[in-house]
Amino acid sequence: MRYVSSNSSGLVIKNHDLHPPEKDEVQIEVSYASLNYADILGIEGRYHAKTANFTPGFDCVGYIKRVSENIKDFHIGEKVAAIKQGGTFAEQVNINKNQVFKLKNNLCSRAVAANISNGVTAYDLVFHVTHIKPNDQVFIYGASGGVGSLLVQFCKYQGAHVTALTKSNKKQYVESLGADHLILRDRPANDTDKLYDRIFNPIGGESIEQDLLRLSMYGHLITYGHSSFQAGYLNTEIIHSKNLSILGYSSGSIMNDYPIKLRKTVHDVMNLVYKDKISTPIDSIYSMDEMEYAFEKMKNNRHIGKILIKMDT
Repeated sequence: MRYVSSNSSGLVIKNHDLHPPEKDEVQIEVSYASLNYADILGIEGRYHAKTANFTPGFDCVGYIKRVSENIKDFHIGEKVAAIKQGGTFAEQVNINKNQVFKLKNNLCSRAVAANISNGVTAYDLVFHVTHIKPNDQVFIYGASGGVGSLLVQFCKYQGAHVTALTKSNKKQYVESLGADHLILRDRPANDTDKLYDRIFNPIGGESIEQDLLRLSMYGHLITYGHSSFQAGYLNTEIIHSKNLSILGYSSGSIMNDYPIKLRKTVHDVMNLVYKDKISTPIDSIYSMDEMEYAFEKMKNNRHIGKILIKMDT
């Protein structure tokens, strides 16, 4: 079995014999996996202390190849998706059953791979963490990214007014998602005095204190990442005087601590994908042998939509 690993010289493809699934595990023959920014950080050793020999891949779509003896609710040949904290950039992978989700046979595998991991995060943020309401004034960072683009769609689905931050070369794409107003990172902003009811922040660092000032009374700051690699400062005087709520979210924690909740979220997201209520365009599909081109494209931000890796041949 071939799989992708990282070392001091970059990405390498290795071979090894995958052991049979252990108790509560299924083995998946992987068709597609999506490339995420976390994969870039992982191979650089900057994602939750991932180190050398890290195998990228936080999700996959494929078919059940084997099941452990105690598994009764999954069967060989079933079409499934999975979410995992690294390791899915492989031809086969063993995954705990709580992180595996059955799919309708007529649901497009590529559409699932393009939406599942980012979709879970965005859906939970909008519907479970902060509960977006009609006419809420919402600010979204990185609106052309995997999570950001789905946040725009989910917030519009709820009737919110969305201000989206993006780059000039992705302006048309973010507008197509339904954003009401755009702020371009490479151009001066003209609405710095505007206040928001909800701000979705994946950056951390200095942006946290700035966002507290931009929140309206009773506003929510939702933090779900720290791409700046710096801790944010919370001014408790501002939080107290404006009655603000600070909300944190980690899909990895939900996966480990509340697998039943995760399963419900995946079901809801896949149902929206099936009904064409949300979508993430597929920028490109690379084979495992073309992996370095895919990583380079994402690292240099030369994509619009999702980059997929095709694992089967």
